[in-house]
Amino acid sequence: MKTIARRTILAAAGVAAAVIGATIQAPAAVAAPTLPRPWAVSYVNGAAAGTWTLTQEPLGISRTYTVQGVITSAKAGDCYYLRGTTDGFVPFQLSSASCDPGAPTQVTLNLLRLTVPAAAPTIQLCRGAVSLVNNDCGPALPLGGRIV
Repeated sequence: MKTIARRTILAAAGVAAAVIGATIQAPAAVAAPTLPRPWAVSYVNGAAAGTWTLTQEPLGISRTYTVQGVITSAKAGDCYYLRGTTDGFVPFQLSSASCDPGAPTQVTLNLLRLTVPAAAPTIQLCRGAVSLVNNDCGPALPLGGRIV
């Protein structure tokens, strides 16, 4: 009787160790981005367009909006850049500027936002030197609207 009980306990301990080991060694789930969605903004002599994707972080605490596109300036001497606004840990993100009509600028912004507040991140096309305090910007374009 003692031998059967001992074997049962050892077998159960082996199964438990295997389950715990598999649980600990299992890789964390990686969130896949949504399909790219188009966006476009313009302001005075500048324009920008591209796509954005949304990636839900594995723990569900935050989401990352990846904004990619091209900025163009139609007038020499006018510089334009994108300003992304979010409620995340870095509330603003700025792209590099496009100042030459013959050379569009490729840009990428990664906007991190918390899941709880419902406001969507926005992007704006701004004119002038790249700056957080510059208010010479076009209207804000919300990405994805309200998130529930």
